[in-house]
Amino acid sequence: MAFRTRLRQSILALAISVSLSGNAQSAFYDVVMDTTGLSGSAAQLAVDLVDGDGTVNNTLSISGFTTDGSLGGVTLTGGASGSLSAGAGIADTDFFNEFLQGLTLGNSIRFRLDSSSNLAAGAAVPDRISVFLLDSAGLPLVTTTLLGDALFTLDLDGSADGLLDVTAGTNPPLGLSVKVPDGRAPEPGSDVLLLLGLAFAVAFGKKQVRERG
Repeated sequence: MAFRTRLRQSILALAISVSLSGNAQSAFYDVVMDTTGLSGSAAQLAVDLVDGDGTVNNTLSISGFTTDGSLGGVTLTGGASGSLSAGAGIADTDFFNEFLQGLTLGNSIRFRLDSSSNLAAGAAVPDRISVFLLDSAGLPLVTTTLLGDALFTLDLDGSADGLLDVTAGTNPPLGLSVKVPDGRAPEPGSDVLLLLGLAFAVAFGKKQVRERG
């Protein structure tokens, strides 16, 4: 009886963990900008999170920021927080959420963008992350091939890495790399978790039978 109770508890806990993890996705990218041609320019790095699906269900973080330029003041809108030096974050608490920090450009900018990628059930429009390089007046420092002169956008459509769209070029020229980090381990899917849980339940049951025998 005690074994059957523990087995039911284990299966219930497994079912809850699978249901919580089944639709959860995350997307993270390493971003590198070669700003040599703009070195010395006053700029602002803007990261916007627009809540397309009308549900508070996504967050992003900006970490590992490095530059040979210098950082300026921070402007936070909606669910944005932090700074580039200490780490920044944005939650989709409002329709428009923006992290913006001024900087004097050097030769390069590097950071990691890590975001959830959740889409509300039945939603037609996903949340969107857009990254811009602006001048000191808040206008695009470079023109791109994307809407609003974004450097890249990431639609949080519920897929593992989101839907990434990177500009085909900039004017003036700006080197830009946005890619999934090398060596990233895939997250276990629900079927893998289920198989692991069933294997645990069978092994636990055999152990109890041997102990009783």
